Amino acid sequence: MLAMPLDQGVYRNKFIEIGDLMLIASNIKKRMSNQLILDNASIHIKENEIHVIEGKRGSGKTSFLSIISGLEKPDSGSVNWQGANIYSLDDKRQTSIRGNDMGYIFQDLHLMEDLTAHQNICLPLDIKGLKGERDLKFLSRKLEIDRLLNQRVASLSGGEKQREAIARALITKPKILFADEPTGQLDKETSKSFIDLLLNIQRDTKVSLVIVTHEEQLIPIPHNKYVMELGKLSSITGDKHEN
Repeated sequence: MLAMPLDQGVYRNKFIEIGDLMLIASNIKKRMSNQLILDNASIHIKENEIHVIEGKRGSGKTSFLSIISGLEKPDSGSVNWQGANIYSLDDKRQTSIRGNDMGYIFQDLHLMEDLTAHQNICLPLDIKGLKGERDLKFLSRKLEIDRLLNQRVASLSGGEKQREAIARALITKPKILFADEPTGQLDKETSKSFIDLLLNIQRDTKVSLVIVTHEEQLIPIPHNKYVMELGKLSSITGDKHEN
């Protein structure tokens, strides 16, 4: 389904030209245990857009997110990233795209509890042998976790861990950020605060944002909205705007 759609300190993203098409997922099909969980689902994503896919648990939305983010190969269909079919590339190139151009906020966060917030956030850079202290400073201030950087993750609240997960996902300056049920484990008040922070940093960094959620009306600003039901993705045209 076709979606038409500050001061950043030292943080600068590696973006292509404004409005250019970055990701095209076409006719995605996926079966699991002989059950069709995705049925010709498609989406087009440009720079600096927000896309929200709503759906009940088990509707196929998380599987779709995994596929369009390069983590799980579809049975059929294609996922083109800046003109190249991701799943036709060799493993090294796929890993490079996931590590450099894409950021992830997983439902279970996948934070290392015994490490400090600072260590967790910078882990993607450490793996590459890169430094990012200035970007860490910018992100931690924007996400209001600068005072928590030396604390171990195990001591943080759920909302603080979510904000740390955003910082880790953005520390490599990706072009697109995928979030799987980012408020699924938060209470209503913490969820609203988290979404406000996420939207503020999206505005500042211009990263494209793709969220899957079971919650309705999660995003309070204009965005591209879809509903996933029984593996079929439908665009809600009335909520579809340019960001």
